[in-house]
Amino acid sequence: MFTDTLSPDTFRGIKFLGQEKCLPDASYLAGGTAIALRLGHRQSIDLDFFTTKKFNEQIVERRLERTGKFVKDQLDWQTIMGEFYGVKFSLFYYSYKILDKADDFFGIKIAGLKDLAAMKLHAVEDRGTKRDFVDLFWLCRHIDLEDICRLYEQKYGKFEERKYIIYKAINYFEDAEKKDKRELKMLEPVDWQEVKRFFQGEAKNLAKQWGIG
Repeated sequence: MFTDTLSPDTFRGIKFLGQEKCLPDASYLAGGTAIALRLGHRQSIDLDFFTTKKFNEQIVERRLERTGKFVKDQLDWQTIMGEFYGVKFSLFYYSYKILDKADDFFGIKIAGLKDLAAMKLHAVEDRGTKRDFVDLFWLCRHIDLEDICRLYEQKYGKFEERKYIIYKAINYFEDAEKKDKRELKMLEPVDWQEVKRFFQGEAKNLAKQWGIG
């Protein structure tokens, strides 16, 4: 794992949560921080946790609050959001199947690359921030985008219904360029125009395979 991708508070939070066992069973870290830990391409701060098992929100919230490190922003059905050690924290029940082995990191499970890739493609489809595109770009150095689409289908199903939306999403950058104001702290250099050209080319290839355009 590339620990230099973590801010001191993020690293501190991971180690504390792993030691104190505050999170529900079957919890794992995913999102940009998990991808950064595995690939080492950029710094990431947020603690985005998911669990495949339903949990009691009030019990988990009390566990977190007893640490003295947690500030709650939102408590909802199978959802806890706030800050832990001053960094953004979220925990969601996520029913979708696990595709890959998670690895232990200071008592916290880190999602495997197959799950991270499928989830990041879903994030590009859903919101398409610049960091989502950059993360997916780096994931594509390890898993071809065509294979990531297959992983998406395995994890979420209904791929035939989503093909055109995914095709449009990986070829649409306006929101990423206008709305995503968070600075990317890259540890490995990357050019945004190169990222765009890559996905424009991938979109053309997929369109030919899928018979869309």
